[in-house]
Amino acid sequence: MGGFAADASRDGSISTLEAAAAWRWDDAELLRERGRTAAALYWFGFTIEFRLTAALLRLHGYSPSAPVSLRDIDHLRSEARRLQLMGTEPHDLQGLARYLLRLRTDVAVRTRKSLGIELLDAASNAYAQWRPRMRYKPLVPTAAQFRLGLDAALWFRERYNDLWR
Repeated sequence: MGGFAADASRDGSISTLEAAAAWRWDDAELLRERGRTAAALYWFGFTIEFRLTAALLRLHGYSPSAPVSLRDIDHLRSEARRLQLMGTEPHDLQGLARYLLRLRTDVAVRTRKSLGIELLDAASNAYAQWRPRMRYKPLVPTAAQFRLGLDAALWFRERYNDLWR
């Protein structure tokens, strides 16, 4: 995936977030193949966060190529916290998922009940495996923990377009 480089001085876009999710997915798969399940789970978690953020931006009316700054993304999180849908934990996937469901209602996007349930379940399962204790301590997930995190990441990868359409 040549040409993708982090440049904090430039704004990104939804397309940039989507490309980052794809790139991090590839990294996670390489780590998984090498038995580095903790590191793989770390990157799978970021792919979920990138996809949730991109879907929220789409629901806020951003086009895929429109500039998106970190300030814009922070504003999304601040709004979710103001609505008491998201806590203060870093990378609160469950809060982002709750905000996404609320935003879908606000912009009159019909949400099948099953999508909402699956979204919240996937976010909950992912965050249970991707919490700070896993990210910041030398812990190796059990096979069951890794499977839960991977299944959640797969759900977000396969259902991404359903989140904002």
